[in-house]
Amino acid sequence: MLKIVHLARRRPDVTHQALIAHWRDVNVAEVAAESEPDRYVVTFFRPAVAMAAHSWDGMAVVHFTDERRGLAMLEDLPPAARRNGFADLLAEVVRFRADEHVFFGDPTAVLPAGAVKLTFLVVPRPGVDHAELVDHWVRVHGPAVAGPMTGIEGALRYVASPAHQGAGGYAGVTELCYASREASANHAAALVEDGFGRLADNSLFLVGEELIVR
Repeated sequence: MLKIVHLARRRPDVTHQALIAHWRDVNVAEVAAESEPDRYVVTFFRPAVAMAAHSWDGMAVVHFTDERRGLAMLEDLPPAARRNGFADLLAEVVRFRADEHVFFGDPTAVLPAGAVKLTFLVVPRPGVDHAELVDHWVRVHGPAVAGPMTGIEGALRYVASPAHQGAGGYAGVTELCYASREASANHAAALVEDGFGRLADNSLFLVGEELIVR
C-alpha cells in the first residue's frame, strides 16, 4: 500500500485558526471525494512557536492500495486543494512516501475524547546514512519503545513512518497516542536508551488532534 505523509505550514499572513478551519470544514471533504484514498487521516497541530522551523500547522496522511492513483500526491497538492483555496493559504508543504510500521495498537481506531497524540519529527544527525537510520529505527528502536506500552494503562498506539527518502530535513515521523497525559508520562519514564539518539534527533514533537476522514 502506498503511504504519503504531508506536513503543511501556513503563510505568515494567515492565522493558524483560519487555516485549520478551512482545512477541516472545506478541504478535507473535497480532497476525500476527489482523490478517494483508502485511508485518510489529518492531524491538526497546536501552534508551537518555540519549534521555529519545525512548527507545522498540520499533517495529512493518505493511503492508496492502487499506487497509480496515489502517486500524483507525491508531486503536488490535489487539484481540489487548489480549487477550494486551501493551497493559497500555505507557505510550505513537505511530502514524502513512507512505510508504515505499527508497533502497538490499531492505527484505524478512533481515539477517545481527551486523548493525547504526539507526532515526533525524526531529524537525522549530520552524515548519518538514511538506510542505517531506518534499519535501526525498525529493528531496534521501534520494539524498544513499544515494549513498555503493554504494561502502561492508557497507552493506545505507536506507529512509525520512515520515509523512503529523506525530505525537508526529516527521515520520517512517529505517532504516539495515549488516553491521558499521565499515560504519556509513564511511558516516557519507562523508556531506555537504545542507540537511536546517535543517529537521529527524536526530541522534536508536536501535539495534535486527529481526524480520521476515511
